[in-house]
Amino acid sequence: MSPGRLVALLLALLLLAPPVALPGPGALLGLAGGEEPLPKWGFYVYMAGDNSLSEEAADDLFEMQAVGSNENREVVVLVDQEGENDSRAYRVLHEGLEESALSNINSDWGDELDMGDPSTLRDFLKWATTEYPAQERILVIWDHGNGFKRVAEDGGSYLTVPEIEGALAEYRSVTGHGPLTLIGFDACLMGMFEIAYELREHAAYIHGSEAYEPQEGWTYNHLLPLLGAETTREQMLEAVVHSYVESYRNGSVPGGYSVTATIIDTAQLEPLHETISGFGTELRAIQTLYRDEVDEARANSQVFENSAYRDLHDLTLLAAEWVPSPAVRLAGESVRQAQANATVVEEHWTKPGRRDVSNAHGLTIYYPASTPSSKYFDLAAATGGWRDFIDALASELPQPHASLTAEVVTDGANITLSGSYSDDAARLELFLQDTDGNILAHEEHMLGGGALPTVMLQPDRSGSYRLDVLLYDNDGWLQDHYIAEGLMVDLQLPDLVVEIAGPVIGVPNGQVGRPHLQPRGNNIESGNCNCH
Repeated sequence: MSPGRLVALLLALLLLAPPVALPGPGALLGLAGGEEPLPKWGFYVYMAGDNSLSEEAADDLFEMQAVGSNENREVVVLVDQEGENDSRAYRVLHEGLEESALSNINSDWGDELDMGDPSTLRDFLKWATTEYPAQERILVIWDHGNGFKRVAEDGGSYLTVPEIEGALAEYRSVTGHGPLTLIGFDACLMGMFEIAYELREHAAYIHGSEAYEPQEGWTYNHLLPLLGAETTREQMLEAVVHSYVESYRNGSVPGGYSVTATIIDTAQLEPLHETISGFGTELRAIQTLYRDEVDEARANSQVFENSAYRDLHDLTLLAAEWVPSPAVRLAGESVRQAQANATVVEEHWTKPGRRDVSNAHGLTIYYPASTPSSKYFDLAAATGGWRDFIDALASELPQPHASLTAEVVTDGANITLSGSYSDDAARLELFLQDTDGNILAHEEHMLGGGALPTVMLQPDRSGSYRLDVLLYDNDGWLQDHYIAEGLMVDLQLPDLVVEIAGPVIGVPNGQVGRPHLQPRGNNIESGNCNCH
């Protein structure tokens, strides 16, 4: 066949062929470079094992290989162990590892990396999320941890939480990537409010454990199979927490510690920070009169392996129990509500014979016994009322210098406060409570001239009430606290008037006698009554 006839035949076949639908602009969502669908999950592990966890690093790599990457997930690891020149970058396969040269990540890298250098974390993330992109990106920082002070130990080097924040900010600036889906810590003591708050702009969710983790850490062979194409974010978050806690609870993985885990919604951290600030303001204010009581609340609150890290929720409960200030109780209630709003998943399990973690609620807060660590003041959370409270722990407290003389009377329906105060008091705060501790009225009054304002409170129910009167100076320190209890209110409501039909009277046309009003409780002469 001549070339001309061949071309003509091909053109005819093309014209006769059915049309092929091409994808529209929105049909390529989830494609990498417009060519292949992106996996649903990118699971990027920064494994700092150049320390006493070197063998556990190898064990966890084996766990990951039991599952490996597939079309739904990319599992990528940067690992360093305790040997020399043993840093490696892997894409984890099912029953295998696909190694990438470290020089492909950073041309200056040799075979022994410093995992405590934030630039190492930055460059790993840049490479891993670019070479192995995914719709949902999860970063796991793996190693020993000690709260905000350090994680990812490598010899004498380690990462601080502000350094992690800086590395993430640089990674996102270079790549243009948005926040990660999840930052998880396979490390001890990282379930702190301060850590989540520091990293809040770089992930939708933050994971951490309040307590020590067993050496075996996360159970990757249990978790990774759950990351499939149909897995939702909510299911993933539940799986991260539950697969870890349940592995130790059911004994499938032996471990020497009780376990805790939580995931926090970073969108709810600003409101939580505000309530913690308010709680700190109230704790600081009452130190002048109730320091011993505050110390008892701390001493009895849920503690973990670092005594300066206290369960936030439990601390607010103990403060309300030990400190007689309604202001502290109200502030603590606000913290608990805000923490509940921020908590996506929380689980804990107490290993028999080990530390009791039954009062764990997901987040610790830094609360040292006295002088705080200088590293605390590098944190974004070290502001506001909680910072002021921490500062006061190492300071000599001012002595109360103002006092109040209060008179509280009740006339049966109203509770009235009057009186005077001495010295330079600036503010008065009132709380009216019933016998169940419900706060029914809360008022603040600015002071001047030495006389208390006359305040009349009108409960809407009869009963016994308590009135707390708190006096503060210009610097916010509590000067005096007056408590009036057993304030009886009897509203003496008028007798209830009811309509009662009179007896039938023999009248024309069978009419019934007109109803008349009779006070309830008076004798009814028309006969017996089945009344209450």
